[in-house]
Amino acid sequence: MVSVVHGKVILGGEHAVVYEKPGLAGPLRDIRVEADSRLSPDENIRLYTQLGNYTIPVEEARRRGEEIVETWKKCSERGDFSLLRELDGLEVLTTVPVYYLDYNGPPVEIELDSTIPLGAGCGSSAAAGVAVIRELARRMKREVSGKEIFETSLQCERMFHGNPSGIDTAVAVRDCAVLFQKGKGLEYLDVDPFEVIMVYTHPPEKSTRELVQQVREIPENVRDPIMREIGKIVEKEVQYLQDGDHRGLMECIKKNHTYLQQLRVTTSEINRLDRRINQEDDIALKLTGAGGGGMCLVVGNLDKAAEILEEMGYTETQPSMYPQPRSYWYDRIF
Repeated sequence: MVSVVHGKVILGGEHAVVYEKPGLAGPLRDIRVEADSRLSPDENIRLYTQLGNYTIPVEEARRRGEEIVETWKKCSERGDFSLLRELDGLEVLTTVPVYYLDYNGPPVEIELDSTIPLGAGCGSSAAAGVAVIRELARRMKREVSGKEIFETSLQCERMFHGNPSGIDTAVAVRDCAVLFQKGKGLEYLDVDPFEVIMVYTHPPEKSTRELVQQVREIPENVRDPIMREIGKIVEKEVQYLQDGDHRGLMECIKKNHTYLQQLRVTTSEINRLDRRINQEDDIALKLTGAGGGGMCLVVGNLDKAAEILEEMGYTETQPSMYPQPRSYWYDRIF
């Protein structure tokens, strides 16, 4: 039995979710992590990935996972997560779930195979975490609830991103449209799927953690009104999705992108795409994710959008962990 966890795209609310405004996201069907597990021949837990492998005895994994979680707590108390940069990602994905779930199953070998772009705002770390946790849960001697899977995955995400909103984890766990707001929790939405284009511009120039901090340093009298407007846009997006009004959705996407530009998380290449594509009445583009490069989402007349992208030097490709700069692919959201 193989666990499949999809990557995600944010339709609205990037950065605003950190300031207790709503965010809207959903799964992308063509980017995913597949995980499978088998019994280990010894007392070690092993994780095999395209990034490398990690091996550790079960009891050592539990101890190391606790140490890592304690490191995060100390960083959180100080408001400085720089120490987390020293953590090994594969170690986090292996040891934190063993500790947080109080894993009581046999030693296992878990193999991950991913097509989710790394560091591009598509939820790659959350999807990998959920995939590993589901495989461990499948091997445990007790039933593990969806809430436990969510909370354990969020613990892993904290090691990668410091103080994440939780929206990546929510989409990875529930595999549906998610409206998220800090302090109000999660709302799972029943909306119709539709086709989109995902555009990869170039590798992000900064990490999510660095970009969140960059936005935090904007004066409150400038930043907070922008966050309020983004929150209003997300509320409209939900209504347009439920009504099947894609024209209204496109207007929201364009406005949201404008506010992200004002937060200075776009790049010259993303701004170039904005100037060309968002002048069209039947296409809308926005940055998706923390920014600094990475991915953009396109909705509307996709054939027309693809022609424009080709004219601008972009090439159609298949999704992968390491997409080529200036590439795009067709996908399906929800």
